[in-house]
Amino acid sequence: MLCVLAGPDAAEGPTWQPASQATTILRHVDKTPPERPISVQVHESAEDARVEPIFDLPEQALFELKTGAPDATRCADPAGYVPYRRIAVHLAAADLPARVCIRSWDEAGNEAEPTWERVLERK
Repeated sequence: MLCVLAGPDAAEGPTWQPASQATTILRHVDKTPPERPISVQVHESAEDARVEPIFDLPEQALFELKTGAPDATRCADPAGYVPYRRIAVHLAAADLPARVCIRSWDEAGNEAEPTWERVLERK
């Protein structure tokens, strides 16, 4: 619980609200990682592949992605991830096969485990 006293001046004085009428804010601290696995819609065709992580608040609230050659891309390496901007990721046929890695956090900032990972192929 956070209790706040305020007034019109920087120095506490008689114009400040009384302590018996402090403004209170109740917050719940969540240190538990998301329990639900990351859900992702994937479409593979001869022309391209599309990947779209599914938001599932409060458990899946923020995503980061990276893509690359299957033999060179390591999902456990935090380098190379970029924020997901709510627009499906498109990979052209020339970029396939490709490994796609997705990390996720809940609204409280707890990271989901494990990272979602898949190698996309040209169909």
